[in-house]
Parts: sequence; structure tokens; C-alpha cells
Amino acid sequence: MWTKQLSFIKPRKSLQDEPEKIEVESESSVKSLPAKHSPPRELTQTGELLLNAFEFAPICTMILTATGDILKANRAFYNTFGYWESNLPDLKFEELVQINDLEIVNEKITQLLTGKETVSTIDMRFRHKQGHLLWTTWAASSNTSGLTNSKHLIFQLQSVAHRKRAEQRIIPSTMHDQLNGLPDRVSLMERLEVAFKISKKQPTKQLAVLYLNYERYELLHSDGANEELNDNLALKISERLESALRSGDTVARLNGDEFAILLENFEDDKELPQIIERLQKQMLQPVPLEDQDIFINLCIGAALWTPDYERPELLLRNANTAFHQAKRMGRGHSEIFNSETHKRASFLQQLENDLKQALERNEFCLYFQPIINLEDSRLSGLEALIRWQHPKLGQISPMEFISIAEEIGLISSIGMWVLRESCRYLNEWHTNHENSAKVWISVNVSGKQLVDVDFPNQVSQVLDESGIAPESLKLEITESSAIKNMDSAENILSQLNQLGVHLSVDDFGTGYSSLSNVHRLPVNSLKIDRSFLMNTQESEENWEIIKTIMNMAQSLGLEVIAEGVETSTQVVRLLTLGCKLGQGYYFAQPLEVAAIDHLFTELQNNSESQTSN
Repeated sequence: MWTKQLSFIKPRKSLQDEPEKIEVESESSVKSLPAKHSPPRELTQTGELLLNAFEFAPICTMILTATGDILKANRAFYNTFGYWESNLPDLKFEELVQINDLEIVNEKITQLLTGKETVSTIDMRFRHKQGHLLWTTWAASSNTSGLTNSKHLIFQLQSVAHRKRAEQRIIPSTMHDQLNGLPDRVSLMERLEVAFKISKKQPTKQLAVLYLNYERYELLHSDGANEELNDNLALKISERLESALRSGDTVARLNGDEFAILLENFEDDKELPQIIERLQKQMLQPVPLEDQDIFINLCIGAALWTPDYERPELLLRNANTAFHQAKRMGRGHSEIFNSETHKRASFLQQLENDLKQALERNEFCLYFQPIINLEDSRLSGLEALIRWQHPKLGQISPMEFISIAEEIGLISSIGMWVLRESCRYLNEWHTNHENSAKVWISVNVSGKQLVDVDFPNQVSQVLDESGIAPESLKLEITESSAIKNMDSAENILSQLNQLGVHLSVDDFGTGYSSLSNVHRLPVNSLKIDRSFLMNTQESEENWEIIKTIMNMAQSLGLEVIAEGVETSTQVVRLLTLGCKLGQGYYFAQPLEVAAIDHLFTELQNNSESQTSN
């Protein structure tokens, strides 16, 4: 291990092969013994006493060759580290050392063997046979055998686990997370630097960094009395992460719900996706927390080390870049950094810069998708959908920029622009088309707006400015944002309900909450997510889910709207289940403002024609 740059004699296989290696007298006295005579009895007795003292010492003790072979170990070593004496011939000292500490071990050993130090003492983690790590104080010294002139190392290891735990309780470490004792960002970077140097010297040993966070979709109260719940959740998640990894991997907690993982010493880059998949599977089962089952989704970004990396912090930065890309793709996604990820990140960075000025430059526009009464094909409502008309890139879908707007704090401003414009257009249509009086407008509300105490006042002001009736406005909230912020949502939505505004839960069925949670909110309707209608031709299971949602909604007196309607068969089946409203490409794709005027006339003519027949 540490002798690759040094020249020492070949080590012996076992101490029993050379019993004279345990020295009891000076070199000169041993050499003066007659070659064909036994040593004096007193010398033999002293040697036996020393051997017994070594064997039964309460401190773990080992004798090593200069190349890392363990010649002899005492009972305390076997009891502490789980080995048998029969394991010794095949056991290398480096197997006991945590991989992150190998470099410092090599340095310390080299100093001992070259005579720069006579004794070395340091706190260090050593690996048990079962794989877990034990904190010990390591005291080592070198010794030269007078008979063979060979170098040996004497190690004594004493457990300091109790002291380490006491230190963490009494003097909080700035290098570890105070909740669960995991390494923090500073400690992670120190370990990453060591691993980075090792990979530089041994390019076949792969190195990777994962950056991840979790999102919860079950009810966790947000009041101060339940902060402990959130801490306990983070603790349980960190335990799950560690259980899914190898013993030499490092899990660090960067902040509340964000973690980083340092993966070392794997030889096949195909192993990285397998590790990511294993982490994702660990979170499929709900986390039991007091009287709740908390469902978790991980977003994971990964960066794999290559010889091109010049600095270790670039690896963490690229993992973070891949993480944000995964997060934009939706919950539960993962992304491994590559050249395409870099290009994508650069593109999104440019979008972010341009987005900050898009509102001022009036680059947004609205499209509206009709919501149809399935029984008589009349237009019942319109959902407002924002588009970004980029001056260079053309029209950009909200799938591209909404998540960016949330990240940089623009989502509330954009949301208010959509609300004002939607209500203004609806007022114009009500004024210009007699048959539009009962048509309402649906506007999506972000999670940020749902926790803004001033949001009800803002809505009230928009209603006054536009002149539309409160019941003509339907605000759509996502299931996940409502459940995640249940206490705030109840309060904000109650105030909106008092204004007379209708409220709807969008994308219902895609989160992990139950309708028993949703019924706490003062909502009027549910929107069945389009994903349930996508494969209904091939899967009866989706129809059973829709039927269940319909039954629960009807029992609570909630109106149901089906998204993603694309066939007449779906229309008939939805009507059979009691669903009376739907939207989708079967009726119309999102339309520009100018097309809505024509739609009113067309639908009205169709309705009159059907009535006359």
C-alpha cells in the first residue's frame, strides 16, 4: 500500500514463521547468543510474559510489515472488528481503512517508515468486518528487527465512539448536520478533494457526486409545534439513503431537504444509473411518521468524474446543474450530467435572464381552451393558458418557463398578469356576445400565491377593475400545492370563497393525498388529470380510477371536469359515469383570443340547429 515509492524487504507471511521477531533484549545481546544453544530461561520467560501481555491487552494491537500485511493481532482486535485469527493471512491493513482516509494513512505510514516520525497518533475511522465504521484513536510506531533488519509497524487502536458522540452533543460540530450527524457541505468538500486526488492517481476508480432533494405529498402541519415532524422526516430519509448505498459512500446534508452523496471506487460507469434507481426505489414505500404515511419523491442530479475535471468543486456544481434539470422535468426524475445537460443548462440560464424582462416587454400572451358541457356541447368555460412570445426563439411553452419563474420568484407577478388579462377578456366577451353570459374563466393559481396573505385582496381588486361577477371566475389550484400548504390554503381559499369566486382542484389524482384531505378545502370542483384518459382504450384500470373519483366527488357535491378528452367514446363513457364537463383536443385545442369570438358564434349556431331538429 504505502511502500510503492519505498524499498523494504519482502514481508513474512506470519509471525509464527519467525518467533524471534518479538524482541526482548538489545540487538547486541541477541547476536551474542551461541548459535547452537537455547536462550537463557529468564529470556524465554520474559518473552512468554510479553506475548501474554500482547495477547490479552484490552487495547486492539497489531504488528504489520512495511507492505501492509498483518503479522499478528490480539484478542481485543478480533473482538472489536469481528475477525477470526484464520482471516489474518488474507487480510490487508488497507481493507480496514475508510477509503476517504487512505491518503492520510499513506502519508503517516511513510513518515514512520522513513524515520521522519517515531510515533503517530490520530483519530480515524476503521472498518468492521460487517462494513460499518468505528471511530478509534490510532497510535502507531515503527520498529526495526535486529535479526533481520526489517521494518515493522506496531498499531494500537482504542475506541473513541463515546467521546465522539459526547463532542457532538456538547460542542456542536460545524462540519456535521446537527439533526442527524451527517457531514455538511464543508466536510463533504474535504472528502471530495481526497477522493478527487485518488481518482487522479488511479483513473480506473470511478467517482461520482449526486445532488438530490425530496418533496413530500402528504399532510404535514406547518405550525411551529410540528417542526419536529419535519426534522424527523429528514432524519428517516437520511437513514433510507444510507441503507441504499455501499458502506464506503458518503451522504451529506446540505440544508433542510437537500442532500449530496459522494460515490467512490466503482469501476463500471453503468453502476451509477443502478445506484440512482436503487435510491428511487427506497422512496417508493411511504415513510411512517407518527399517525401519517408520508410519500416521498426524489429528484436526483449526478455528475461522473472524468480526467478532464480540474477541480473537485466542478463535480458538485455539475451535479447541481443536472439536479435542476431533473427538477424541471418533474418530480421523481433523475439526470446525469453530460454535454447535452450543459447545453440545456446554458439555454435555461439564458431563458432565466430573458424571463426577468419579458413581463416589462409585454412578451406574454394568452390562449384559451374551451371547457364543454358533454350533454349538449355548449361552451361552459374557458381555461386561460399563458404563452411566451420570445423575440428570438418564437413561442415558448409554459412547460419551459413556469418552473424557472417559480425558482427566481417571478411566478406571482406572472400569475397576477394572467388573472388581470383573463378577467379583462372575459368582460369583453360578455359585453360583445349575448350567448357568453354564463361562460366562466379558469385561471391557474401557483403555490406561491396560495400562501400569500394578500392574494384574496388582489383577486378582489381585479374583480372590481374588470367588472365581471365573482362566480364567473374559477381559480384552479394543484392538488399537491394545496395539500403541501394545507393550513395556509384553507385560510386563503376560505377568503376567496367568501368573495364568491369558484375554486377547483387541478390535476386531481396525481398526488398522494386522499379526498378526505381535499374535502377540508372550500372547493367547488375537481379536474381529473389528463393522464387518466390517455390510455383508457388499453386499460380498464384507468376507468375504474375515474369511476372511484366520480363517486367520491358526487358524495361531496363536487363538480367534475375531465381533462384530455380526445374521442367520442371517452365522451360517452364519461357521461355514463356522471361527468358532465370536459376539455381536450376532441373539442378544441387552445385558441388565440381572436378565435374565441368565432367559437361563440359557431357553438351557438350548432346549438340552435340541434334544437330546431
